[in-house]
Amino acid sequence: MRRLALHRRGGGQAGYSLVELLAVTVVLMVMASAVLPLTRVTIQRTREAELRRSLREMRTAIDRFKDAADLQQIAAQDLKAGAEGYPESLDVLVEGVRADRGGELLG
Repeated sequence: MRRLALHRRGGGQAGYSLVELLAVTVVLMVMASAVLPLTRVTIQRTREAELRRSLREMRTAIDRFKDAADLQQIAAQDLKAGAEGYPESLDVLVEGVRADRGGELLG
């Protein structure tokens, strides 16, 4: 019976040849280059979704301000003439306004 040789033919040493290592390296580089654009797209989509949520939140705040102004729930001194009931700036939404009745702070 023959024993299976554990050594490679050339030189009698076990291990990988340079060609095998280069082939594996090339395959890994090709796979990594395919994953990188996908990662970038995923990050971009995540940022866009966060931006849409923030814009929806701002739009909701502006709509609530307009509704409160139309229902005369906001003190007249906090409403700018000619603004048609919309806030003068986003800072107004952040700081809040006085309620028309009782002087309590809305927002």
